[in-house]
Amino acid sequence: MDIIKYFTNIQLQLKDTANYKFCKVSGLANLEEVLEDRRSKRFLAVDESQDGNSSRGGGGGFFEQRFYTVFLLFKVESRDGSREEGMNEVRSIYRKIHARLLKDKKERTDMFFVDENLRFNEIEYIGNDCAGIMFHLTNNEAVNLVYNPDDWNQ
Repeated sequence: MDIIKYFTNIQLQLKDTANYKFCKVSGLANLEEVLEDRRSKRFLAVDESQDGNSSRGGGGGFFEQRFYTVFLLFKVESRDGSREEGMNEVRSIYRKIHARLLKDKKERTDMFFVDENLRFNEIEYIGNDCAGIMFHLTNNEAVNLVYNPDDWNQ
């Protein structure tokens, strides 16, 4: 499954994210560059740098597990109550996205691993003036790790 395409569609379909700028980023340094965009005040960003691991599953086969991070961020206009209002907004959007992920997992075979216990972190401040939530997803794909001697020069 293409996480960028999936979350682009989420941003377009979820009414509450109509005024969010979708962006893909590669790591926190690139995220901070995106947040410097003075024209946008809200962001739905997906970190496309793919960390992962290979491991044996319970049935004996091997899997590659890739980790993704999704950010829901907003610019804090002042140090008054706007931060708490923004946090309440991104919390609500996070819950709606989690509900959609669970729905899609039941209906599709190519979905990410989504647990009922989806881990998130609230971000007090990132960049110069942004705050929000980030959450983590994994995607498991079966891989063939059968040794083939024909692949090697002896």
